[in-house]
Amino acid sequence: MLKKLLILLFVLLVWVCDISAQSAKIDSLKGLLDNTILDSVKIDLLIEIGNGLSTSSPSEAIDYISKAEKLALRINDSTRLAISYNKLGVVYYYITDYTKALECYIKSYYINQAIGNERNLANNYNNIGLLYYKIMQYKEALFFTNHALSINKKLNNSISIAQNYNNIGIIYRALGQKDSALIAYNLSLKMNEELYQEQSLAYNYNNIGNIYLDNKDYSLAISYFQKALKYNESTNNLYEQALILNNIANASIFLDQYEYSEKCIIKAYRIIKKINSKDLEIENLRYRIDLYSKIKNYKKAIDIFNVYDSLKDSLWAVNQYEQVSKYRMLYETEKRDRELSLKKANLALQKANIEKQRIIWIGIFVLVLISLGAIALVYRLIVLTRGKTK
Repeated sequence: MLKKLLILLFVLLVWVCDISAQSAKIDSLKGLLDNTILDSVKIDLLIEIGNGLSTSSPSEAIDYISKAEKLALRINDSTRLAISYNKLGVVYYYITDYTKALECYIKSYYINQAIGNERNLANNYNNIGLLYYKIMQYKEALFFTNHALSINKKLNNSISIAQNYNNIGIIYRALGQKDSALIAYNLSLKMNEELYQEQSLAYNYNNIGNIYLDNKDYSLAISYFQKALKYNESTNNLYEQALILNNIANASIFLDQYEYSEKCIIKAYRIIKKINSKDLEIENLRYRIDLYSKIKNYKKAIDIFNVYDSLKDSLWAVNQYEQVSKYRMLYETEKRDRELSLKKANLALQKANIEKQRIIWIGIFVLVLISLGAIALVYRLIVLTRGKTK
């Protein structure tokens, strides 16, 4: 018993130290920001602080990144402006405001396209792919994520390639193609182990755990979820902590570990309310319904179901789908415009070539006429000369 208590205290100490380190890093960046004169450096620091707060304090993150956006606009820095919009989109994505997330991704996309920044365009495609995944438009999600992957392969961007494989695995799982999903996850895991990307490793372990959950190997699923949770506690990623605690709670219900499941659900819910993530709250409520139904506390299950049903209806409002459809329409319109412009350019080139050929042929014809005229003149002179000689 004492040994277990010591282990628990050690884990708790490590967790507190990790959070303190993360907090110290944010404080250090804030200190640098207060003493920075250069606008470009200010923007970079504002974005980095916002990015560090994106899953633990989304409202604060939005405030910092919005300041970066305004400053980038003021100094006309297109690259940093595009990054600001993309990072803002990520924060809105985490708090399930897909409409605002999409608006930010669109703005970032068009700027990156205009300035030809392929690396950041790949980030846009990847994030838009995840957004499509969240609203269950899996074919579109796969299209955008594969597009991101092809760009990152061309740029030899290993970290992003690993992220793309992970996201492709998520989409394959949603499509019911579990073998393909596991292949993609393992490709990502191998790369992340070599690169030692803690946050990405957490994603891998969680997603592989989901495959084992699907296959009803609940104990193995929980072991992967716990590995993922450890990494997310290290990076202080509250969104992922809540997500994984939900997953552990779900798997524990199948193992009849109801007390442990309830502890995970309650812990996850506290985090969810702090970060204001509606999609995770819906998931949490769903697992509560399952839990209380299993232990035959039907009154509590019904009460939670009413909250769940109301929240789900408000979250999946029509405008979420309309905004994504709007993006797709804009993208396809722009694609058609580019194709039309290319066709026009080709037609103009063909016309120019035809005109050039016409001028050449006219020139040749004129030269032939002049040559024939000259030959005829010479011949006539010869004939006249011979006549005089006779």
